[in-house]
Amino acid sequence: MEADTLIRKIHMSCPLCGKTHEVEERKKIATINLKGEDVTYEERFYFCANVDEDENEFETGAMTNENLLNARNAYRVKMGLLTSDEIVAIRESYGLSQVDLAKLLGWGEATISRYESKAIQDEAYDTMLRLIKDNPLQALEFLKKNADKFQSMKRFEIRKKIVEKLDSYGKEFLTRQIFEGEYANFDEPSDSNGFTLLNIDKIEAMISYIAERVNNLFKVKLMKMLWYSDVLSFVENGCSMTGMVYRHEPMGALPVGHYSLMNLENLNVQEEMSYNYDTMPHVYPTANMDYSVLSGGEKAILDKVIAKFKDYKAKDIVDYIQQGRKVAVLEIEIDHMNDINILYGTNYSDRIQKVLAYRFIYMMDADKAVYRMGNSNYAFILRDASREEAAAFLEKIRARLEESVVLENNHFDLKIYASGIILDHYEGEISTVQSKLEYVLGKMRTRRDHKLMFFNDLVQINGDVDLDLMKIIHQSVLNQCDGFYVEYQPVVHAQTGEIAGAEALVRWKKEPYGIVPPGMFIDWLESNPCMYDLGNFVLKQALTDAVEFRKSNPDFFINVNMSAKQLERKTFCGVVMALLKETGFPAGQLCLELTERCRSMPVSVMEEKLLYLKQHGVRLAMDDYGTGSASSSVLLQTPMDEIKIDMSFIRGITDNQTKQALVRSMVDFANKADLKSCLEGVEDEKLQNYLRSFGATWFQGYYYSRPVQAAAMQKLLNMEN
Repeated sequence: MEADTLIRKIHMSCPLCGKTHEVEERKKIATINLKGEDVTYEERFYFCANVDEDENEFETGAMTNENLLNARNAYRVKMGLLTSDEIVAIRESYGLSQVDLAKLLGWGEATISRYESKAIQDEAYDTMLRLIKDNPLQALEFLKKNADKFQSMKRFEIRKKIVEKLDSYGKEFLTRQIFEGEYANFDEPSDSNGFTLLNIDKIEAMISYIAERVNNLFKVKLMKMLWYSDVLSFVENGCSMTGMVYRHEPMGALPVGHYSLMNLENLNVQEEMSYNYDTMPHVYPTANMDYSVLSGGEKAILDKVIAKFKDYKAKDIVDYIQQGRKVAVLEIEIDHMNDINILYGTNYSDRIQKVLAYRFIYMMDADKAVYRMGNSNYAFILRDASREEAAAFLEKIRARLEESVVLENNHFDLKIYASGIILDHYEGEISTVQSKLEYVLGKMRTRRDHKLMFFNDLVQINGDVDLDLMKIIHQSVLNQCDGFYVEYQPVVHAQTGEIAGAEALVRWKKEPYGIVPPGMFIDWLESNPCMYDLGNFVLKQALTDAVEFRKSNPDFFINVNMSAKQLERKTFCGVVMALLKETGFPAGQLCLELTERCRSMPVSVMEEKLLYLKQHGVRLAMDDYGTGSASSSVLLQTPMDEIKIDMSFIRGITDNQTKQALVRSMVDFANKADLKSCLEGVEDEKLQNYLRSFGATWFQGYYYSRPVQAAAMQKLLNMEN
């Protein structure tokens, strides 16, 4: 132990000897064990020379408290915690009392008093203190969160003190820093942020743009309008405008960091009194705001939202989706969710639900709402939607679910059961509607049937429903393919992303069934002779439309699926050549795709026709290469020009070394065999950039476009010119 050090001598009444005399005040380095840690600290005491050596030291009560405080501060320093003096300095820098600071942080009123005098704060409390130490914006955040702990005048007084401290800092830097910090976990484009990174400049411009056109713009209303703007942008463009992440709250969707958002320096936000909410942030336009960060299309989206909601109160917007007399209700059930719970635990299930919530929320707009009904069920409300529109919306849901959920390198490919009902001026019990939907789901689950089925008077749920529907579709083929139409999905150059051609895809729609996806009828029709007529209908329509597409891109090619029923017919090749002559479309820009059912045919049946088509300039492709046992053998025995690698190999490839090796080997084989190759299922920019190193010729997927009708396809081509 170090020797005592004399501080001073003081004339006082000594409690040890009972006399008044000169007593020495000394200090020394002492050791104490606090919370299992040995700490050294400076200890002060008095020394009396008139008594025995063993009893010559004493402390006053004030000195004992000071020594204990020194010991605790030594412990704090050792453990990396704020000292009591530092806590006092933080409080005084804001001009707050001990009680006010405790309430500001959401603590008990005596907490700060204890930390400044005797108690040692834990790490969590220490972190909260450090958050406000040099960041007044964080203090404002806490004030907003704990506003109910203060009377209105007191809250305004504290806010004024915080703002005064804030003025001494670079506010613009700090406001952006705290808001960006809220998005530290969203640093890549994903479902969560609408495939857009946070753009504060754009957010500020959007808010000011809205404020210029909307009177009485308070925070709650603004948050809803921002959400609708992001959703509408996602619907129209496949990405949000702001990059903000939204959470479901009692008052509707709110972005992460919405408190921090309202503190941004370039926003003109004023706290104003409100009868309903005591005080509310009122948003005004920002002078000299730079609107150049907003494109014309983005301004158009904002204008639509403003026109719809400028006169609405915040609650009106929240309730909007629940208004209206005619609605379509869809309920989906995620298949195998219980199996996931058993195999991986409920934690995985909860995390999957979180991912799905992000995906679904960006599908909503002013006329749609989504509700979670249970562990694996979701209900969608579509205002003023027809059966056709409801079915089309469900296909969008399926498309969002086609993208695997990846958690810790585990891939979850999700399928759904789906039921629907159309309500027109319905005044019955909601429970009845739910019962009907659940009844349909139960039927579809039992039958392992993943198509959409409506509960209504026209289509009864019974064992013959599929047959009944197939009879109607069959009759449509016989009736000059009434109800059938063709959509087109672009095929792009792998290295440039420019449209090179498109694949023609058949669709069917007819009331009251709406759009029926091809997966429901193609397999059934493939075994029916009428498929020959339907295939020729699709080919003729595709060639006719492709002639128009070539006016924008002379090198444009069209891919059309061949059915087994077409290849079986001796007349098929003649039909192809006749349609090429009739439409004037170049044979070399037509590519006929060999489907999986075709590959199951004997090569001898196909060979003559395929060679004929090849000799007359028609290109041939093997669709879904890599699936089915016959792919490689058929490829070696037939004159193919191209392979299309199935999307099942592409989904999740960035995290799957086996898929990487397989796809590279297939592309390498194609390149060495002088074959073109197309990778299907390219769904986002990140995947596109990753796959470019594989050396494929073409890419196809939702990143470039979903299947669209001819007019929309023409627009895509015009955009590139």
